Amino acid sequence: MALKIKGSLPAPDNVTDQLEGKPVLAYELPPLDRSKGMPFLGAAWVGPGDRPPRERMPVVCTSREGAHLLLLDRGRPAAHLYMNFGYAVLPSCDHRLLARFD
Repeated sequence: MALKIKGSLPAPDNVTDQLEGKPVLAYELPPLDRSKGMPFLGAAWVGPGDRPPRERMPVVCTSREGAHLLLLDRGRPAAHLYMNFGYAVLPSCDHRLLARFD
């Protein structure tokens, strides 16, 4: 499904670029049509299933109060976005992977 962006929004306070310290962009989307079911936002690889994708793929995991989007490029940290939820969640991040982004 293609997203239709209505415009840009101010940078969110709860999302930060942990690696570069740059502002995080946010965009306004059209209202959801709840008659079509619950919304879902995700990403998918479309291509041959017999080998891993060549493109860099991010890892999304949770720490105690938020979510991390981590991206490695040839084993080096390329991106680390963090979204603070403001409440406790069950951590799922591999501590060794997170340590590579410190």
